[in-house]
Amino acid sequence: MLFEIFTGKRAYDAKTLHDLMQLHESGTVTTPSSLVRDLDPAVERVILRCLAATRWPMRSRRARRRRRGETEAVAILPAAGMAVGFLIVLLAFAAIAPRASIPGLVPLDKPAFELRT
Repeated sequence: MLFEIFTGKRAYDAKTLHDLMQLHESGTVTTPSSLVRDLDPAVERVILRCLAATRWPMRSRRARRRRRGETEAVAILPAAGMAVGFLIVLLAFAAIAPRASIPGLVPLDKPAFELRT
């Protein structure tokens, strides 16, 4: 984010997520001073140090996943569980909604169909 704030451009210009991950892991980035003329060298060092610091956790996370045999894909079981849970909540709301509405709770002297006219 610092890179983008100071240069107005993204540190890694990639079209796909895979390309972005490869650029991030390789560490090849345009130096901010090549894009901004009078950039303070101390600011540039901080920006490059921040970019390098974010590269290491990504590598270690991917390495742990590979050791455990995990893939980059989303696990289907948690996603299916969340979808089923969402449907249950949606059906429960649909069943409760007519009785929980204000007109359903207020006693009326006349039936609802007579009030429409």
